[in-house]
This record gives sequence, structure tokens and C-alpha cells, in this order.
Amino acid sequence: MARTCLAILCLLVLVNAASINYNDIYPIHPSPSKVELSALKGSPVVLDQANLKFLDKCSSRKEVSQLLDSAWSRHVAMFFTEVQYVSSLHKDRKFPAAKSEDDAFGTDGKTLPKLSEITLNCSDGESAYPSMGLPEWYSIDITINGDNSQAVAVISAENIWGILHGLTTFGSMIRYRPGTNSFRLPVVPVTIRDLPDYAWRGLLLDTSRHFIPVDAIKRTIRGMELSKLNVLSWHMVDAASFPYQSEKFPELSLKGAYTPEAHYTAVD
Repeated sequence: MARTCLAILCLLVLVNAASINYNDIYPIHPSPSKVELSALKGSPVVLDQANLKFLDKCSSRKEVSQLLDSAWSRHVAMFFTEVQYVSSLHKDRKFPAAKSEDDAFGTDGKTLPKLSEITLNCSDGESAYPSMGLPEWYSIDITINGDNSQAVAVISAENIWGILHGLTTFGSMIRYRPGTNSFRLPVVPVTIRDLPDYAWRGLLLDTSRHFIPVDAIKRTIRGMELSKLNVLSWHMVDAASFPYQSEKFPELSLKGAYTPEAHYTAVD
């Protein structure tokens, strides 16, 4: 009887560990449609910060390549440049010295696999411009090779816009380790499948009634990207104010803006 109870208890522990809540490890927002991972088989993966790059298998079109280059620059900046900010939050905290990065992760001295390349695959590399109803699904597959030295990451989608969503999700999966000044993925292997519930996911900015500085608008657009919104409605002018500086009718903004400085130019 005692052996049976012990066996059942062990089985419950194993089942519970195998079906862990991914939000405890990868609190991704918005939540993906499906996340598969296992604490029993999982291992942390360290990002090779100095050499991390992407392999573009989407398209040879210049416009698409430029979009990917721009997105990668934004996301790499998001991955790594927040180190100084995060470190400043912990500047008065004393972290225990670790013999190695592996020891800091609590892996009993085992060498952790590293991730140095992300492959981007899409079947339609010609959609350089978005349109309503465009498929936005993506998948992320991160595994570890046979000798446990390297991690392999692949982001797949039908088009570049799904790839951009995948990069956004990948960025939110990364955790910073202040004690070793390193970045990691907490549990690998991991598989993510995601697609939006709604085709129209928009935000309205009404600058005719509430002037918003250009920098704030750019931050809002950046936030839209991180939240995977796809429609920006900009209500720029109205009877309340005319904050656009027209080259043909300059007095519209001179007399119609809330203040002489509260306007947008063609350069903006």
C-alpha cells in the first residue's frame, strides 16, 4: 500500500512538472495561442550577445530585407541595451560571485548551450506592405542540438509581418541575469504557435483635441508593435485645432494650433 501511494505521488509530481504553466516562465503579452514546454526536459540557454544574428530565408527583395534589418536593429536594442537600466535598479544589491555563468544558473557546473543565430523562414517573401486580412500567424521553435553546446531557433511565418510578431515575442522571452551580466531563455526546448484573434487591432490618436509631441507618438507606435497592434488611426486635425503646418496654407496652424509650438511639420 505504501509503495502504491509513493508511486502515485511520484506520478503526480511528474505530471505536474511536465504540464507547468508557461506564464510562470515566459510571461508573454499578449498571450500566444499555444506554448509547449517541459520542465523535465528543459534547460536554460544563454544568448551569445556579441555574435547574435539572424539568417534571412524570407526574400531577396530589397524592401523586405530592409524591413527585417530595421526590425532586427530595434529588437536587438530592446534585447540588450536595457542592461544599463536594469543594472541601475540593482546597483545597491550585492549578487553572489559565481565561478562561471553556468553555476549562476544552478546547473551543477554543466555547460549551458548558447544561441548565436535565429533563422527567419517565410513562405511569402513578396508582401512588403501590410493589408487588412493578411495572414499574421507565426511559430517559434527553439531546440538544443545533440551535444548540448548550441541552441537552434527558428521563427516561421507566411510573410514578413508574421516574422515581425515572432521577433517581438522572442524579445519578451529573454531574461536578464544581473549576477553574470548575461541574457538567457529560461527553459528550452520551447515551441510557440500564435495568430491574432482579431484582424483589426487598432489604436486612435486624437491630436486635434489633445496635442501629443512627436516623441510620444513614436513611443506609442513602438508600444503598438510590442502589443502586436496593426492599425493606427491618427485624427490629426479638426474644428478644435489644426496642428498640421501646411506649406500651402501656413496660417492654418499659426492661427489654428493651441500654441505656436504645438504643430507637426512635413519633416515630422
